[in-house]
Amino acid sequence: MTKMILEPFIETIVGNPNQVSSNPTGAGGGTGTNVLSMSLALTTAGRLGFYVDYSELATTGTHTFYVCRTHGTTGAVTVDYATSGDSHTSVSGTLSWATGEANIKSFTATVSSKSAGDHRMWALLSNPTGGSVLHNGATHTRAFGVIDDGTIASDSDAVFYDSAATGGTGTQADPYDSIYTAITNIGSKRYIYGKGSTVITATNQVSIAGSGTINCINAPATRANEAARAYIRNWPGFTWGISGTGTTTGGFFAEAGESYHTYRGIDFSGLDSSGATIANCFGVFYRYNNSSGINSELCTYDDINGATGANNGGFMPWGVDGFRSWRNTYNNIQTNGVNTNENTGGVTLFNGESGSMQRDKCTNMYHGLYHKNTVSPQVSTSVRFCIMKTLTQGVAYREAGAGQDGHQYPVTQNNLFSACDIGIYHWVTVGGGVSAEKLAWSNNVFDTCGGGTEAAIQFRAAFNSQIYNNIMLDCRRVWNDAQDAEATKSPDVEYADYNVEFGTTLTSQRYGWKGAAYSTAALLDTASGFAGNDVSADPVFTNTALDDYTLDTGSSATGAGVSSVDCGIYLTGIEVVGPA
Repeated sequence: MTKMILEPFIETIVGNPNQVSSNPTGAGGGTGTNVLSMSLALTTAGRLGFYVDYSELATTGTHTFYVCRTHGTTGAVTVDYATSGDSHTSVSGTLSWATGEANIKSFTATVSSKSAGDHRMWALLSNPTGGSVLHNGATHTRAFGVIDDGTIASDSDAVFYDSAATGGTGTQADPYDSIYTAITNIGSKRYIYGKGSTVITATNQVSIAGSGTINCINAPATRANEAARAYIRNWPGFTWGISGTGTTTGGFFAEAGESYHTYRGIDFSGLDSSGATIANCFGVFYRYNNSSGINSELCTYDDINGATGANNGGFMPWGVDGFRSWRNTYNNIQTNGVNTNENTGGVTLFNGESGSMQRDKCTNMYHGLYHKNTVSPQVSTSVRFCIMKTLTQGVAYREAGAGQDGHQYPVTQNNLFSACDIGIYHWVTVGGGVSAEKLAWSNNVFDTCGGGTEAAIQFRAAFNSQIYNNIMLDCRRVWNDAQDAEATKSPDVEYADYNVEFGTTLTSQRYGWKGAAYSTAALLDTASGFAGNDVSADPVFTNTALDDYTLDTGSSATGAGVSSVDCGIYLTGIEVVGPA
């Protein structure tokens, strides 16, 4: 059986049944048997970046880092890699792709010993050749290797906080009783460990321009680089919950350019700023502050409610360069008690760039990701391995107003969109700004998405968009280019083919352009790259009611890959979708 499991805590193996492995060990260049070839004819040399943001281990061992080529495949390209950070066997080398090749490559780095506390290393790419570029730029084309074995850093490198303590000096044996005191006294130490129940009060207040006064926690002082990164996390072995009282509370807030912070293992719930003037509500909020490297890992954001007219979210990295949302859960983000207001999302941001959501689960709100506004040449947020369920719009790329720049080079790949009014939504008004460029939407499953004339993938002014290897099951339409200002289909769609669709309800307009159907001749013209190799057949999932999207042996979704290569819906066979 070929599996595509889209539920937390279950390992996912996808691809050719002869290449399934329960313990994948490599990618590309013949280094592993689980990797499937992929060949795409896309203009430009493409962009090189990490396919998976993190490698996580529970003990010392070997990290595998996966690298991919997206958006273009013209010509042969290479990229160098190297690792840095906590003690490990440093590695460096070069990865290469032939013309037309879009395979996943990999390299490994081994950690043989570690000190107490989280072990952190990171890998960087550099020196792309052949006309290719680094997808997230030289600084933020980064993947992390993490070992969290439950050990606790020493007092010399950590500040400790316990909501049930009395007084305290900030040591493990005598923790602070105030999170505000812990933040003030972290200095150059790497960790703040917290446990218990933190209730936000008026102890600390900030005045957010145009939004009123909010009770919250100030983020720690900025860090200069990755090596000095600060971790604000739960005390290993304990839970740490942050909630609010009244209707003017938020979580962690920064507005002065703080950088290189990671929030890990914290439960944010019951935060409410609906009583303040146009007040954004949030678990973590970095506001227009030119920050870099803000990460959220393994956090829960639940029942967060802001004021009417505000923009509310669990994690809000506004203006942040290089943020990561990893293995978080987002649920019931609201505006004035309603979770169907447009200005809400699990991850909500304005103007941020080079960000990534991976292995998150978003439920019961308007957006999973709401990325509004961008300024060229920023690279918009990429989304991989996430579950987007019961949302109005799963992933939305929007402008702030007419004439704003379009979104550039995001990747929305390897996700499940279930019971969403729209799965992926890109909406930009043409004229006055820089048009969107090369939005890559591939290898996703859309189950019961779309309504009216809207499709599983609904877009406007997404020039040179790429739509391939997706499954659309019981959706209203497959995809719809609703461009209202261009006279021709091009340049909106560069490539849209090798998708599997079944149960489409608007049968006369499976594929749309400007409110009408693409002509049959245009769709079936394989030279144009539009749907000529799509499959209209049941993908045969075994247990979708439990979000267990397992493809039966012989499913039409295996062997329907691009360029007739048997790569199925996913690319490598290593994918795990959802928080696990």
